Amino acid sequence: MTLVTGEPSERLNLRDGRVVDIRALERGDRRLLAAAIRRLSDRSSYLRFATPKHRVTERELDYLVDIDHHDHEALLAIDPLTGRGVAVARYVQVSGEPGVVELAATVADDWQGIGLGSALLARLTRRAVDEGHSAFRAYVLAVNGQAIAVLRRAGFRARPGWGALIEYELSLVAIADVKPTPPVQNSAPGPTIRAAAVVIRPAKRNAVWRSDDSRSKGSSAEIASRGITTLYQRSAALAAV
Repeated sequence: MTLVTGEPSERLNLRDGRVVDIRALERGDRRLLAAAIRRLSDRSSYLRFATPKHRVTERELDYLVDIDHHDHEALLAIDPLTGRGVAVARYVQVSGEPGVVELAATVADDWQGIGLGSALLARLTRRAVDEGHSAFRAYVLAVNGQAIAVLRRAGFRARPGWGALIEYELSLVAIADVKPTPPVQNSAPGPTIRAAAVVIRPAKRNAVWRSDDSRSKGSSAEIASRGITTLYQRSAALAAV
């Protein structure tokens, strides 16, 4: 299902019985996004930004809501009972590497572990394929086992790493098919939707790198010192200022 600004949201049932509405992030979501970041626990904030971070600057918000739905796309999950944003998944074009987009995602603490992150990743993957991108890249702290497990289940493979971050990549060319599941029966008002299940097949000719997934520690200052070159590093560097 393609989600762009102005289209109705998609209602999704999660494993614990709760529902969320998923739609494209819009410029008008600045306050909602800032509030969601403020509610993150220290650990969740650290795993996303490489430092405990509970507020974002206007400059950071400008960047996070500057969505063009091609080079920069973001999907937002909203709790329909409270109107709060509970998760965001986005990709951004990697400078100097046509077709490669970098993935980043954040899920609110009390919405983790029930399939929301994986659901957003599947939909964001379809958006990236629809827009003609050829590869996903993701940077994850080595201590973030939950995010690493989600990436591996989706077919991502680790590339040779350096320090605090592990780099993962997924060939989008390897996506073979999208099979619709039976309609989801909703417990709350809203349209019935069909959730897309992205089927992955192994990439050819070593399109995805592998490594030993070494675990090492680091700080936001260490990450920032290497230059603001990736979406993850940009967030860490801004947070360290």
